[in-house]
Amino acid sequence: MSQPAFKSAPSGRTRVRKYTVWSLDVWGHGPDECDEHKCDCMIADGEHDDGACECHWDVNDRCRVGEIEVTEQGTLHNVGTPHQFESFSATDTEIIEALLPEYLRGAAENFEIDDPSCDGFSLYVNLISGEPLLELESVSGDAFLNRGG
Repeated sequence: MSQPAFKSAPSGRTRVRKYTVWSLDVWGHGPDECDEHKCDCMIADGEHDDGACECHWDVNDRCRVGEIEVTEQGTLHNVGTPHQFESFSATDTEIIEALLPEYLRGAAENFEIDDPSCDGFSLYVNLISGEPLLELESVSGDAFLNRGG
């Protein structure tokens, strides 16, 4: 017996998620800067020993700097089944663009979103090098405003 094909489709609805923006006080450096810092993980001819590297970024503190709103698109899952449900999400690019130019400077492709819990409630905005810059914390309460269908 074959498994039914579950389909997803845009719902035509949107929702606005509000985030508190936190600036991060970061200590340390990433592996790409070990040569410059003369770390023990550097071996002959400027080679980096990833297995011996203990270099990383540590967030020392954070400071609230504002809020942003991000429009999330709705998607229906398991369409046509009794288990149909709707979820909302925004792309990393949409989140980063909401931060430009007030909280981030430069082109959107210089940044990436890290969602360690995969729930969208606490996100980190990092440079491509991995250095954390901002934390986005989903605002509770009236954070979600349904629009559309």
